[in-house]
Amino acid sequence: MIKIPVLRRGEPYTSLDVALIPHHQTREMFVEVSQANAGLIRRDLRDLAMARAKLARFSTAELVAMCRRAADHFLNDTLLLGTEPQTPEDYVKQVSATTGLPHVMVRKNMQKIRSMLAEMENV
Repeated sequence: MIKIPVLRRGEPYTSLDVALIPHHQTREMFVEVSQANAGLIRRDLRDLAMARAKLARFSTAELVAMCRRAADHFLNDTLLLGTEPQTPEDYVKQVSATTGLPHVMVRKNMQKIRSMLAEMENV
């Protein structure tokens, strides 16, 4: 089963509260997604100044450049999903398995996401 954590202050966090997502055809549980309940969000909002300070270390130009670099990584590279590697082909199969979208549509959406990230400064 794929396990997707919540990101808290940029760090993965496995919650006790999870949503189980079935495969759209087999209905077998396929993904476990950690949930951020209201209490968890309230706790994290108490540290909002720290989060803002971390983000303020970067200029807008640096953040846009990060998005531009992320565009090609998203489309072409193996990335971590939780603690497990996910190839672009894995992404296509997994999105299709949980949504029912045909692979061709998932790939088109990947291109749209890549384009948006690559052109962030024009958005």
